[in-house]
Amino acid sequence: MNQTPPSPSSRRSPGDRPGPPTDGPLVLVAVADERALPVIGGLLEREGYRVHRAADGSATLRALRELRPDALLLGLRLPGGDAWKLLARARAMSDLPIILLDQVYVADAAARAYREGADDYLTYATPAAEALPRLAVRLRRMGTPARQAAVLDDGWLTVDLTARIVMVGGRQVPLAPLEFELLHAFARHPGQVLGHAQLLRIGWDDAAEGDVSRVKYALRRLRRSIEAATGQKVPVVAVRGIGYRYEPPRVM
Repeated sequence: MNQTPPSPSSRRSPGDRPGPPTDGPLVLVAVADERALPVIGGLLEREGYRVHRAADGSATLRALRELRPDALLLGLRLPGGDAWKLLARARAMSDLPIILLDQVYVADAAARAYREGADDYLTYATPAAEALPRLAVRLRRMGTPARQAAVLDDGWLTVDLTARIVMVGGRQVPLAPLEFELLHAFARHPGQVLGHAQLLRIGWDDAAEGDVSRVKYALRRLRRSIEAATGQKVPVVAVRGIGYRYEPPRVM
């Protein structure tokens, strides 16, 4: 993540700099580039996040178990472990937001990241002005219930916004926050086509230049979560070139 260097007049002396925050969300930063670590950590701390740094795969897993961070920033070139396996382990352990960080943008890697459970994919060249709000969106949705009707129930699907609980066919379905947000949107608009740009705004606050493959892979994970918990197919159908539509089953 890139930042614009401060002008000489705006630089503070070491004694004037505030210490790192002590009560903000905890972000686990696991990247291999030692030059990038202090830059990323400093950016996050200035925005009010607490930062814990992990230098390899085993340290990352240990921190996930012991510290229970609020978000994970995971570099794809991390030593001491396959980053893709780390992604799978982290996703199995927690619903925390996971952002993958790569040296340069690789389309196949981005698609694989979304397919295997990452919430976002950034590069070291991504401007901080873009990367930090994207992280904030993920954290905000982890801790803030939506301010709409408390319960949506169509007979097949029940979404309790206050308790953050989803029931399908009478069975509770554990969902990651992103999956919950997307399913909630479909439940609010049964029978209506939700366009790719609309779903990008809902899931990522990003519509203008968002990668629509993020929607496809997030919905794939949503389907898998529901089918694994209930054995039932999810009635969300693709509308070619436009978006997706939720068609509630008829319940006798």
